[in-house]
Amino acid sequence: MQRFLFLVCFCIGAMFVSQPAHAGKLLEFFFPSLRDAGPDPSQTLKAPFAEDDVVAANEGGGAAHSEASMVPLHLPHRSEEIISTWVVTAVSDSLNFNGQNYQDDIKKSFVHFDAGGRSEFEAFLKDNKIMDVLQSSQYSVQSYVSAPPLLLNEGAVNKRYRWLYQVPVTVSYLKKGTTSYKGVEATNQHFLLQVQVGRNEEAKGDLGTFVERWSGRSVKKP
Repeated sequence: MQRFLFLVCFCIGAMFVSQPAHAGKLLEFFFPSLRDAGPDPSQTLKAPFAEDDVVAANEGGGAAHSEASMVPLHLPHRSEEIISTWVVTAVSDSLNFNGQNYQDDIKKSFVHFDAGGRSEFEAFLKDNKIMDVLQSSQYSVQSYVSAPPLLLNEGAVNKRYRWLYQVPVTVSYLKKGTTSYKGVEATNQHFLLQVQVGRNEEAKGDLGTFVERWSGRSVKKP
């Protein structure tokens, strides 16, 4: 039996012999002891808790947006469920880098942020060495929100209505050129984010909100 298991492991390893040995060591250097066999976000890039009929952040289209824009900025203009759904979308969009140029992906995510939130988001990427991995050009970075955001607080601050959420996120690193996690030991990193969202008349889109604050810390696998 042991000999059979050895042969199976040997065959699986041979399938990936073309990948440079130093590539795996690169992630170990950036994130020691973070290697685990995680879920496969490459299949759906969808939060595990997401429902097929989840309420869209821009529910109601232009008519709903027109009505919402008439609500003074210091008051809530949408339900907490819709704001929470928007937070999931904003976080997921901002932490997925699948393009040939990660800098373009980062710029595209800026639509979700005001200036302060954008600065804190970039600092998060740098401080947690995600930027180092992107700059190595060896990995794509895929992420998903692993549980529903937890509303910590909400209310009017400085004449604008704001929501503060705690958001658990799983970030996965996939060797470029690999199309599936099947047979591949994924390297996952888990974060607990605090994301503050506020109403802003300059925000594009139907919801009219920006991420104003973004911070996070690395945590053990939930």
